Formats: sequence, C-alpha cells, structure tokens
Amino acid sequence: MATPNESVSVRKWLPLEANPNVMNKRGRHGVLRFFFITQTVGNACATIGLLHAVANMTSEISPSEESFLDRFLKTTASMNPFERAVFLENDREMKVAHFVAATDDETEASDNVETHVICFTYVNGKLYELDGRKSGPIPHGASSPDSLLQDAFKFIQRMIQKHPGSLNYRVIAISK
Repeated sequence: MATPNESVSVRKWLPLEANPNVMNKRGRHGVLRFFFITQTVGNACATIGLLHAVANMTSEISPSEESFLDRFLKTTASMNPFERAVFLENDREMKVAHFVAATDDETEASDNVETHVICFTYVNGKLYELDGRKSGPIPHGASSPDSLLQDAFKFIQRMIQKHPGSLNYRVIAISK
C-alpha cells in the first residue's frame, strides 16, 4: 500500500474535546514548522482541511506562481491562525469560488452539516491533527513519512469506534 509523504486529509465528524497545546510552533532559526488556520466560517471545513494539507506539503509540492494558493500562503505566512482566517473570510476570489461551488447543479448547499474535514500531517517525527475548529494543532504521538497513513488510521479507527452507527467517514491521502 502506498503511503503519503506528508499529509492525509480526513472527512469526518469529530466532537470538540481536545485542548491543544501546540500552535504555530517555530523551529530552529524561527522557521514556522507547520501551517495552521482557524475555521471561522461555517461549512468551510473542506477548504480549511485542504489548505492544511497542501500548505504543509510545500516542501514536496509547490503552488503555481501567482496562483490563489501561492498568493495566500505568501501573504499569510507571518499571520497567526485567526488572522489567516479573517484574511480568508475577506478574500473576494475565495468568496466567488465558494459561491460557484455552492450553486453548482450537482451540489446542494445546506447549513445542516453532520460531517467535518480535518487533516493529519507529519512534522518533525510527530503526527499532528489539524482541525480548524480547534485552537491549534493536536499532537498524536510519534510518526514518520513512511508510517503516516497507518498512524493516522489508528486515530480514525478510535473515532469510528466512538460513533459506530455513523457512515460519514472519508479519507483522502495526498502524496507526491
């Protein structure tokens, strides 16, 4: 089975029960070790989950020069997670993209949402859960690029066991 080198994004419903103690930690020489953004807009968790996944893989994949993602990451690099959220909320290009997706004939927009998207990523030997509804990244123990998918799956299995009647689980792995 192939394993992703950096991130796995997981679409699922999660209870808000953790109290994270790590946010935008800076590594040696003050370099940001990972990207985190707060989710302040309802029903935007897929966007936030994908931003978490892709933004934490920039050493593996590079956004196209001057693309929305390139501009967003460069502009928000020095912002805290909440400032990034406010910037994203006010971004006209993102508002238009959301409107187009929400009004697509194949997509039914609803405020009654029972699923949620989060991202698991590997950073400096640890597995982190990135959930924009929480105040910061949540460490889940040791991991490696080769074991990331299996390590994330252990956490996913625990969540499925807590909610055995739910069928709202999807896994998307992003790798190079």
